Amino acid sequence: MKIWATNGWNKLNSCILGDVYAPEYFDHLANGKVKDVMKRVLQETKEDLEHIESTLKSFDISVYRPTVDNNFDGQYHTPPLQPRDIHLVFEDTLFYTGDRNNYDHIHKKINNVVKPFDDVFEDCPSVTLLDDSVILDGLDPIAYNYFKNYFVDKKVKVHTLFNEGHSDGIYQPLGPGVWMSHGPVFRNKTQFADWHTIHVEENDWTQYHDFIDFKNKAKSKWAIPGQEFTDEMINFVDTYIENWVGYCEETIFDLGYVMMSPTDALVISKSQKYEDTMRSYGVTPHHVPWRHRTFWDCGLHCIIADLEREKFDA
Repeated sequence: MKIWATNGWNKLNSCILGDVYAPEYFDHLANGKVKDVMKRVLQETKEDLEHIESTLKSFDISVYRPTVDNNFDGQYHTPPLQPRDIHLVFEDTLFYTGDRNNYDHIHKKINNVVKPFDDVFEDCPSVTLLDDSVILDGLDPIAYNYFKNYFVDKKVKVHTLFNEGHSDGIYQPLGPGVWMSHGPVFRNKTQFADWHTIHVEENDWTQYHDFIDFKNKAKSKWAIPGQEFTDEMINFVDTYIENWVGYCEETIFDLGYVMMSPTDALVISKSQKYEDTMRSYGVTPHHVPWRHRTFWDCGLHCIIADLEREKFDA
């Protein structure tokens, strides 16, 4: 399998799309209400992933999926939904920073797979490729030193930032010379001074009717649209699947788009202003459903990991 990437906007030829368990994974639960809600989350997430895969394929993008064991073995293993957390392609090398076998069948197709760390490292989205430069943002010292030395050896200029959380929830390039961002990308304005920044608004929480009252109980980690947030659900998440969720209140989901080509973006935002802004820069947004973003705490960019992009702009 060919792999290649030096930026996040050239024509995407192949990718990994994450997956979750089938709804029957929760058949063992005795609490009927919790079981029904969790099975609905899995079912609707599965449906949305199938829609996303179909859309990607309609743009001639080959889609690879991780393996999923739908049999509950007594432990709530995190589903392999966010492959970008642990996959990074630069040129013809794939860096794999996870420790699970869900992706083995994909890795076996690739000649150059490097596992740089003994421990799991889930911050690959905070490595932003910009062709002749790269941003390393908020990485731990071991990962930072490794990637800094690697990119310096490759004659790639390294920019260092210190944001918290994955950087693709803070800013993303729309293409060369253009950022979409929730705030200033750089405090030092001399960096990328000739790039234009498009401001992306915060999430609209009004669609989650009880979220404001609920978020303190759930520690701002997760929300399920249309679900009355009971103590039973909170206790189940906190006790058994806390590692499945993140901190949804701090994630700007509209930044989690994926460039399928320099002129086509896969998006979940339905904001007319957002779409008009993309179109003003020559990018057509293609909307797909992603209903449970606030449960999984991830956007499209998290669940799709680049494998091959064209070497030159299409």
